[in-house]
Amino acid sequence: MGMFPPGVEKRKILVTGLDNAGKTSILDLIQNKMVKSLEMQPTIGLMRREAEILGHELAIYDLGGQGQYRKLYIAQPKYFEHTNAYIFVVDLQDAERYGTAVEYFEECIELFNELNIHPKIYVFLHKFDHAYRADFNDPKKQIRDSIDSLKKRFVSIARRFKFSIEDFYKTSVFDPWSCYAATYDVWSSVITRLGSIQEYLDRLVDGLPDVLLSLLLDEKFNIIGKKLVIDEKSNADPIIDLANNAIKALVRFKTTRIGIKLGEANFVTVEIANQAVLIKIFDADGHPFYLVLAKKTGDEQEARKVLGHLADSMSVFLSIPENKNVDESSRLNQFENEK
Repeated sequence: MGMFPPGVEKRKILVTGLDNAGKTSILDLIQNKMVKSLEMQPTIGLMRREAEILGHELAIYDLGGQGQYRKLYIAQPKYFEHTNAYIFVVDLQDAERYGTAVEYFEECIELFNELNIHPKIYVFLHKFDHAYRADFNDPKKQIRDSIDSLKKRFVSIARRFKFSIEDFYKTSVFDPWSCYAATYDVWSSVITRLGSIQEYLDRLVDGLPDVLLSLLLDEKFNIIGKKLVIDEKSNADPIIDLANNAIKALVRFKTTRIGIKLGEANFVTVEIANQAVLIKIFDADGHPFYLVLAKKTGDEQEARKVLGHLADSMSVFLSIPENKNVDESSRLNQFENEK
């Protein structure tokens, strides 16, 4: 049965925000791994999606943000019941409606309080795009202060009802990694095994020299482990771009000759911005996984050996049956001791 037991209880992710905040665009990007949704019409009513990560089923509810629907949702608590994680999306470029967004957030938190449920709460500060990002980094402008003030308003509301906000994320569909990383943290809050997988990947990679990035993805290209090595003094953008482009290349494999080659040889090397990126497909518990690695130095043959070792170790770890009665950190330590 391994890590894919049948009949696993669904976990509910609720996503709200004003109309045109970008909720559906984020979810489409995550689900489809491509920016197809930039010109989408606002969600009318409720959109429900299903996802599965490591055998855990997620039900993702995207509530339309038009005024008449917001009133409907607040008046009918059933939309908020059984929520395990809650994402509120605010459009950073719609400063005129910050007040309305904050009021809606307060209504949602108050409703959770009345229902006596305490989901993990995340706020996506969305449309952190191009020119807006440049203004944010310009000390002569007040964008940074405006965002800080907005965050304080959200925190104050949550505290008033004895809730806490897990984190804020600046996201943009033009920077897919910002959305991948943010939603990965949300999934991790409801799928505890992702935490031990991430910890094990960190342990494997931390001992390797000159690694720029390593990514672990499941057969549907969901990110289930990530390690970007970014020096505090250096610009993070090249590494993030490398991660974005590596995922795009991997998604395209399914319909290309490279994809067929990867399926036959298990290894493939692609060049992204003059950087060699290695991809290996491996099996764990009867399911395919993808491991991506980029190193600063070393020849390709050496990098392949490193990637092969990582994949072998991760395959064994992923194939261990999940025990819901055992703390994941303890299980990881036990696995390390038994190796």
